[in-house]
Amino acid sequence: MENNYRGVPIEIDGRPLFFRFGFNALCALENALGTSTSNVTFASVKAQRAFVWAGLQHEKNPPSIEEVGEMLTPYLKDQKRLSEILEAAATAYAHVFPDQPKTEEAEANA
Repeated sequence: MENNYRGVPIEIDGRPLFFRFGFNALCALENALGTSTSNVTFASVKAQRAFVWAGLQHEKNPPSIEEVGEMLTPYLKDQKRLSEILEAAATAYAHVFPDQPKTEEAEANA
């Protein structure tokens, strides 16, 4: 079965990218955080960076987790834009599990 879903478009640090979560991205996210994806929240910057990084692993030349941290650093002073980036990642993540109801925390972070 071919997957034609390209992902959620986003521009970060002037780079046009797409967030997409597949099986490998979910495994990478779990490995990066040392926990199940069912326990992942945006409560820490470590989780935010890992979430963005995992969603970009399908890219032809995916950034390292440290490169994602550098890409996101300017947005520490622009929380509105950081929220937009995280919302795009959350939208792509939700595409993997479309039948699951949103939790209060997911709705708060959307």
